[in-house]
Amino acid sequence: GCRSKHQFVRSSVGPFFISLILSDLLQAIGSVMNIRWMLIMGVEPGHFCIAQAALKQTGNLGTALWSLVIAFHTFSLLFLRRPISRKLSCITFFAVWIFLGIIIMLGPVIIENNKKGPFWGVSGYWCWITNSYHIEQLTNEYLFMFITVGLSFVLYTLIFLRLRGNI
Repeated sequence: GCRSKHQFVRSSVGPFFISLILSDLLQAIGSVMNIRWMLIMGVEPGHFCIAQAALKQTGNLGTALWSLVIAFHTFSLLFLRRPISRKLSCITFFAVWIFLGIIIMLGPVIIENNKKGPFWGVSGYWCWITNSYHIEQLTNEYLFMFITVGLSFVLYTLIFLRLRGNI
């Protein structure tokens, strides 16, 4: 039969993959913004700095979350041998983007306080969550990355063993 050139985008994994690529793009844009700091030979607080921090955090966290979603999707298909329904795919897509938005906005809207200063700002050689919010650097970003790495390792190891016929 004739296959649509947009079939991948309409598949259950298509939106997840596109979201992963978009998250990577946001992180890359945030990193390219470092050119400004090189040109002025320093990092300065301000709107540009806040934009870079938001892009980097959104990109990093989004990449972690979408990688994990794809790992679970792959696990469901290859280990459990159960395809993801269109409904579950749509729910997952919107839930992850909403969750990502909530986590990103928690810092500057709820966590930020006058005692510690701005949530997003100068953080070493670029702008990100400032060093005054060290715990939030761990919980709002690194924790998700470590969970993604750990769970992905377990899921892909199980898939590998299943495909080899060991389990």
